Amino acid sequence: MKTSDIKRFTMLLFTIMLFITACSDDNIRPPYLEEEVEPTPKEFVIYDAMSYKDKPDLTSDMISKIRLIYEGFLLTDGELDMKKITTQISLTKMSNYQAVSTDIEAWYSTKKGEDIKDGLKIVFDAFKKEIPHCTVGNYGVPVSDLNVFRFNRTESEEKLIELWKQHSEKRCPAAEVSDVLYPSLYIMTPDVDQWLKDLKTTVEYIKERFPGKKIVGYIWPQYYNLKSNPDYMKFIPAEKWDKILEGCYQYLDGAIIWSNGKDEDGQTDVAWNDPKVQAMYNTTKTFIERHKANIKLDKSESSDDDGGSEPTEFYVYGALNFQNTPASLLNYGIQPISVVSEANVSEAEKQNGIYPPAIDRIQNLATNATHPVCISISTWHVDRSTNNSAMMSRFQTVHDTFKDVNSKVTIGYRGVGPTSLTSLRVTSYTQSDFQRNDSWQRYAVEPMRGIREYADVLYPEVTIINDDLETWKQDCSTVLREAKWNNPNKKIFACIMTNYFNKTGNIPEDYEPFADAYKPIKEATWLNALEYLYRRCDGIVIIGNCQKDDPIEYSENLGIMKATKTFYENHKNIIDKTLPEEEEEEKPVTNNLITNGGFEDKIEPSSMAPVVHGNSLVRPLRLSGFFETTAQKTFPTVDGAVTVPDNVWFHRCNNNSWYWFTYIDDTSTAYTGGGTPISHSGNKSVVIYTAAYADATKYSSHAKNLEHLQGVAQRLSLDNSKKYKLQFFCYRPNLVWGTTNVAVNINHAEKIVVGIVSSTGANVNTDYTYEKVITLEKTEGWKEYNITFDLPDIIQKNPGKSFEKCAIFFNIVPEIDSAQKTLKTLVNLDDITLTETK
Repeated sequence: MKTSDIKRFTMLLFTIMLFITACSDDNIRPPYLEEEVEPTPKEFVIYDAMSYKDKPDLTSDMISKIRLIYEGFLLTDGELDMKKITTQISLTKMSNYQAVSTDIEAWYSTKKGEDIKDGLKIVFDAFKKEIPHCTVGNYGVPVSDLNVFRFNRTESEEKLIELWKQHSEKRCPAAEVSDVLYPSLYIMTPDVDQWLKDLKTTVEYIKERFPGKKIVGYIWPQYYNLKSNPDYMKFIPAEKWDKILEGCYQYLDGAIIWSNGKDEDGQTDVAWNDPKVQAMYNTTKTFIERHKANIKLDKSESSDDDGGSEPTEFYVYGALNFQNTPASLLNYGIQPISVVSEANVSEAEKQNGIYPPAIDRIQNLATNATHPVCISISTWHVDRSTNNSAMMSRFQTVHDTFKDVNSKVTIGYRGVGPTSLTSLRVTSYTQSDFQRNDSWQRYAVEPMRGIREYADVLYPEVTIINDDLETWKQDCSTVLREAKWNNPNKKIFACIMTNYFNKTGNIPEDYEPFADAYKPIKEATWLNALEYLYRRCDGIVIIGNCQKDDPIEYSENLGIMKATKTFYENHKNIIDKTLPEEEEEEKPVTNNLITNGGFEDKIEPSSMAPVVHGNSLVRPLRLSGFFETTAQKTFPTVDGAVTVPDNVWFHRCNNNSWYWFTYIDDTSTAYTGGGTPISHSGNKSVVIYTAAYADATKYSSHAKNLEHLQGVAQRLSLDNSKKYKLQFFCYRPNLVWGTTNVAVNINHAEKIVVGIVSSTGANVNTDYTYEKVITLEKTEGWKEYNITFDLPDIIQKNPGKSFEKCAIFFNIVPEIDSAQKTLKTLVNLDDITLTETK
């Protein structure tokens, strides 16, 4: 056959074969390619339930928060305690948690399956009613920990699994009422391969029994804490921990990383920065980075605390106690407020551990109040848990008494409500965050909510203890949420102190000291805090907390003042809406010829030494005669030659002895040596005080005229042809300074002498030109007194005298005992005015 014939035959044969194949039943088709379907993205959540010391917020690393509530905070004697449950619901709500895990384990050994289910349903329903968006489950539902269960067991694998299922059976009914299942998946030994098998077995069994339920397992970066375990609480090596995380990612919807915060001895606390903890956490972060597309941050829809929109108005009040703080701080946007100590409006003696409110003092407070009143309570609320109705009645009495006299000025109570949460990190530093918050909620918040009905304004406390503002913001957010959620339509003004509140002196070894305790808060910290509060409440009250033994001088250059000025300038258009139109409206407009008659302005010159019963108080300088101008150098202490000008208060006393005092009471501070500062209005008044036990040698210069021994005075100029009305308020307390030994501290003041003295012909010993003796009332309370100085009449009776330069004076009359020694005598004077009259 020719080559060409062979080719033709071959082509014919190939064609026939193609035809036969095409006609067969198995048609040739192109390869089938399935249409690519986008897989459903896996969502995996990692929750933080670790208790390592000083652990920070981990949400920035995509680790979610979960509210883990142990059974001790839900049960009493093994049964549900609805009061405790209500507390935990409130804390969960305020802290804005999405995921909740209760941990009631005792029931697994004491109750039947249906009873466990019914009990948990009550708890879960209570949470869902108040926080509909939350997801709730219980630790260990619906199975026990298989890897732990198998430890030291000798049964066959089949028998062991059967026993494990039987052991878990009573937990299973509770799964029906759970939003999410939280099985325990702790590891007992370093055999991670066996743990992975147990994980797979556990998940398959749960999904078989409860299809569709999300499974989030508890894992622990340390081996299980069974005492017989050779690997008891050792930290899991990084490579094994990574396998555990990957296993959870493969089989579960999420994992809860739990720890009890203890080291491998089971006793010692482990710090977050411990290398063993950080090795675990670095591995966890690497795992998250590996799967970052599928890691979900679980948070409530309303969990972003951005503070909301710009407020339409914002109030800034201030009661600062830096030395020489200006009387007006309106250039900082700060309005005055009367922050009054409870002691100033209470009886002198305790009754059942409480100083009862003094009705007359509250009435006096109301009568003279022109600014908002915030009372710093100390004992009025101590029976909140033992006799809540009595406490409520007490605050109702205070409120109603005040409002009956003054319906225009608002009254509220510092820490109502609620009290500071951050300050407990100092006073209750040994407690965990969970314990601290629970205690705060149960004992400080809930029993005192009712007081808010008897407050015109709420004054929650948001104390700063250090520069960790992230922690402060968490606490602050909780405090303000509580104020808002349980608020009978009252404005909320957050009380924030000027200085860091922290431990000083002998600091416990297990407490981390803060070097700037009680120093003014730093500029950046203060500004950050104010900006945070700006969108979260109606205003702030800046309260001075400088310590008496460490006074701090006011300066515009203090960081806190610079930050306040910046804050004001940032929001001036909003803050200005709340300020009085004119500064003069702060004070009643009068023709008062006395300068600083309310003693609110700093007396210059003055001294702070020597101290008065351990307190550094402002003391007017001492002049021997009314018309001397150079201050004496002792009692009080003066360095060099200091001139006291006219129209300035001074202490007139030409007897150089420690026993004779004048000083300024300031109600914004508490006295360390006992006693209670008081004022008729504002925060300050002047005190004239004679100490006890001065014998005749000390007052011999005035043995026959004790009424002219000492007092407070001011030089001024008057018109000889006019009459003048002198009005002032005087308070005679029953006790002087210390109150422990009542007999020793009785106030024996009987009289004061008030008068005027002409400079004409006066010398150092001239005591008066005209005076009036006033016998003091023995009942406590501010009393108003009025004296008329008819100058033409006085001049007629004292020919040649002129009052174009004169002095007004107030003297206390010392009282002498049978041993010819002085007794304690003291009076407060305030709101002194001198005006022309007809």
